[in-house]
Amino acid sequence: MALQLRFLERVQELQADKKLNPRIKSTLLALQKKILKTAKKKGKAGNEKQKNHFHHIRVLANTP
Repeated sequence: MALQLRFLERVQELQADKKLNPRIKSTLLALQKKILKTAKKKGKAGNEKQKNHFHHIRVLANTP
């Protein structure tokens, strides 16, 4: 779970880089949207721990 959160944080850090190629930035944005979509879907099922985890991912993914 921590790895998923750190991965999303790293994706967001890379998007903030001003020198990053725009094509790579758009790929990272698409990846972030896919993560958000998956987190929404998986957050509806599972135990309370998983629901909280995916809720946290949704909050992070919605942050620009």
